[in-house]
Amino acid sequence: MLIQLAENVWKINEDSNCYIIKLNAKQENKIVIIDSCPRICRNKVEGQFKQIADVRDVKIVLFTHFHYDHIGNFDMFPNATFYASKDEIDFFKKDAFGAVLDKKIASDFTELLKENKLQPISKIKKFLADNSIVSFGAPGHTAGSTLFLYKKHKILFTGDTYFGDSYYGRTDLPSSLPGKMPQTLKMLKDIPHNILCGGHDYV
Repeated sequence: MLIQLAENVWKINEDSNCYIIKLNAKQENKIVIIDSCPRICRNKVEGQFKQIADVRDVKIVLFTHFHYDHIGNFDMFPNATFYASKDEIDFFKKDAFGAVLDKKIASDFTELLKENKLQPISKIKKFLADNSIVSFGAPGHTAGSTLFLYKKHKILFTGDTYFGDSYYGRTDLPSSLPGKMPQTLKMLKDIPHNILCGGHDYV
């Protein structure tokens, strides 16, 4: 299901959520993607995405974390570079299956490392900040989970860290840090936002 959340911001909901933000930077149209839904939903995701933009025009994909239902369609964007926290990338390098939870997708995703197309968010932080997007480390659900705040519309993208109504993500998975989740949830609630966009529509 394709839903417009604000001017130039959309959500594709197919089991998990993919978010699309159209930016305008230096007179050129820019598109930022946050997460990409499970691979099993590929046809539906691609069909809905084409109503907004051409997948070949996407140069920046941000991941809240690397679980298979969030990175599943990374290869839908052939011209993109992919960004996540250093902690998420480091854990993936040590234990690809534990980071992704799906053997086939973990194997496919590993190719991005060989192609130098998987980069830490620090490499693009200035571009994001210049376009009103701020990232926050949010360990708990995974060690390298990341939140993104689109300041222009005060939209907070939380991945599987928090879904609203005190409902938060699991912390019993291979890369989880359960001891960090209380501090992360406190930080999250202190981030000013008008719209909360979780990784799934659980509430």
